[in-house]
Amino acid sequence: MLRDVRAGCIQGSVLGPFLFSIYMSDLERIVHPHQLVAYADDSYVVIREKTIESIKQRTVEVMETHFNWLSSIGMLCNQSKTELMFMNLDKVEIRVNDQSIESKSSIKVLGMMIDNNLKWESQVNKVVSKVKSLNFGLRYLRHNLSMQEMRPILFSQVVSHITYGSIVWFHALNYKQKSKIKSVFYQTLRVITRDFKKRQGRNSLVRSLGINHIEDIMFLRSSVFLFNIIYNMVPTDLVYKLLGRSYFNERNLGKLHFFDCSTSKIGKACLTNCAGSLTARWTFDWFMLTPESFKFHLKKQIANS
Repeated sequence: MLRDVRAGCIQGSVLGPFLFSIYMSDLERIVHPHQLVAYADDSYVVIREKTIESIKQRTVEVMETHFNWLSSIGMLCNQSKTELMFMNLDKVEIRVNDQSIESKSSIKVLGMMIDNNLKWESQVNKVVSKVKSLNFGLRYLRHNLSMQEMRPILFSQVVSHITYGSIVWFHALNYKQKSKIKSVFYQTLRVITRDFKKRQGRNSLVRSLGINHIEDIMFLRSSVFLFNIIYNMVPTDLVYKLLGRSYFNERNLGKLHFFDCSTSKIGKACLTNCAGSLTARWTFDWFMLTPESFKFHLKKQIANS
């Protein structure tokens, strides 16, 4: 049965910094024409094919070539750290150099959990579990520190974990997933304010600590990220993809609207906002502004939020 294009990701071996630059340049040549994605000492290979059998065959070929090349220069790939994931396919098993490797439903990429259907459930569960474990320590610290002293700890230990990479995954979450994130965030606020009997509402909690709701924090971070793209206007693939997944509403030129590319049908009904308009919380029209004036208005907006 023919299917849409599939992508398999292979996490490569970890090498020392002194060999990294040589390794990456040679590895790019080895995996060509497939795409090599690398950051620091982690490397990933993205393979695209049109059928299941062809993607399995190409994956085996790339992995065998990679392992054999490492062996020829006196190095070994740690297969226990090698991970394989097929998009939209579960538990695919391949054999490489007489060893069996089973694909995973999710892998960690630069600290984010990416699953094989891009639903981000693994990332949400990871964030929720991490914050819940931090709450035990925060409860102990609260006995010895004031609420204002706890505020920087809240941002450095909790908000930093919740918002890490949120520009990539938060706006793609469904209502239930966002509710999980918000619920664990407000649980932390109740630990800090000692509101264990839930006498205060969520609005009262954020006011008592002088912070924003977690969804507002996410939107502000996305706004700053989008501002940096617009301000610099560097002609990168990221800018083209951002503009390619957006459209302008003539009745409201100051807002970018994003549509969902994952649906099979393309029509007017599919041009829906992902979590509303990304710039819906901006009270100014930036469409005709210069970069300097846009920077001024954005700083003013963030200061008043």
